[in-house]
Amino acid sequence: MAFVVTAKWTAKEGQQDIVADALAKLAPPSKAEEGVLFYQLHRDPENPLVFFIYEQYRSKADYEAHGASPHFQEFGVGQAFPALEPLVDAFLELKRRGCIPGLRLRAAGADVPGTEGLLRTLRARVQAAGCVGDVDFLPDLSRAAKQEFLRTVSVFSVPATSGEAFGLYLIEAMAAGLPLVQPRHGPFPELIEGHGAGILFETGRTHALADALESLLLDPARARALGARGRAAALALFDVDRMAASIESHLHAVIAGHRTDHSVPPCPTNSS
Repeated sequence: MAFVVTAKWTAKEGQQDIVADALAKLAPPSKAEEGVLFYQLHRDPENPLVFFIYEQYRSKADYEAHGASPHFQEFGVGQAFPALEPLVDAFLELKRRGCIPGLRLRAAGADVPGTEGLLRTLRARVQAAGCVGDVDFLPDLSRAAKQEFLRTVSVFSVPATSGEAFGLYLIEAMAAGLPLVQPRHGPFPELIEGHGAGILFETGRTHALADALESLLLDPARARALGARGRAAALALFDVDRMAASIESHLHAVIAGHRTDHSVPPCPTNSS
């Protein structure tokens, strides 16, 4: 059975041309791989920071071989991924400032084949800054490990450089009582400002993420208050039973032919 992948790449503001060039150079040798059945690069016409690659391989082993290929290491990991490092940049800036004793970075996420070179680069930067003992890279956490991970952090941030459809990971963090620090675009203002769950930062300003993180880490009372509001919103509005009941209600309405308005209802916000 074929192995299908849709990869999304989001570039930093000002570095989209670097990513575009790297991905364009990656495409021809990727298409020539024996195990590749289909490979198509697409740039979002509404957001030039966002790129998609639609891929189909004979098997998962062929996909993993693509990730380990020299051209993916050079153009994928070596050139495109380094444009996506805002969290590490912010952490190292905060360590340079020295205002937060015992500051640590715990970074969790999917273990994407072929990103070993990027991790080596990030580890080397962290080591050069003398912070190697203060950073954990935690790939592919199980559900239990993810829950434990959320219990060990004080502030949660996934600084995506362009808007995402929703951000389920933010609801998980809210349910864990963590204050959020996110860029001011996409669904993030509605989630954060609408529910008082954290703070937003402007992506175009130097050290904006570091400043936002620092403001909460130096004000634990405010961080706890934001986290408590976020948790209350997550439990009240995004509970599994509540969402299932809402979906069921909409489906019944459609089946009965009672719904004529096909627009998406707005996300509920706090009344306080």
